[in-house]
Amino acid sequence: MNLTRNSCEHNKNVGTVARSGDFCVAAAAATLWTMAGAIAIVVVLLIFPSLVLMSGGVASAIVGFVLQRDGEIRHEGSELLGLDD
Repeated sequence: MNLTRNSCEHNKNVGTVARSGDFCVAAAAATLWTMAGAIAIVVVLLIFPSLVLMSGGVASAIVGFVLQRDGEIRHEGSELLGLDD
């Protein structure tokens, strides 16, 4: 987007746009929101995969603990429980 003096002209849909110095306020705000959206997308793309992997590890640890405990309770008194895992 070109932010020059002539970049902010009257638009029928928007109406008259206020000027601040050499930059159009609406164009600067649009650029700011576009940049914020791009930053948000990059952050989500960088953080989301690591969150999925970490939550998978936590879920695996919980399921493993519960199944280990369940197996020990179900087979209490078996001579096989004394063997090394």
